[in-house]
Amino acid sequence: VKLVGHHYLARKLAGTDLTQEDPFRLLQNYVAEQGDSIGNYGLALAVSPQGEMLLLANRLTLTDLNLGSA
Repeated sequence: VKLVGHHYLARKLAGTDLTQEDPFRLLQNYVAEQGDSIGNYGLALAVSPQGEMLLLANRLTLTDLNLGSA
């Protein structure tokens, strides 16, 4: 997903509470598969108008002036 000129990883979480899916664990699993470090990512949680929980993450990219803040 592209927001305000930056690319974000996006995932709709199952359910409406964080006991079913841990956002940090989901991101850690993703970055481990990429051979990366979770410290290189910003993480945000948003709620859609329909009440769906959306996890957004982006990676620190100095060449794009993207400081990894979600």
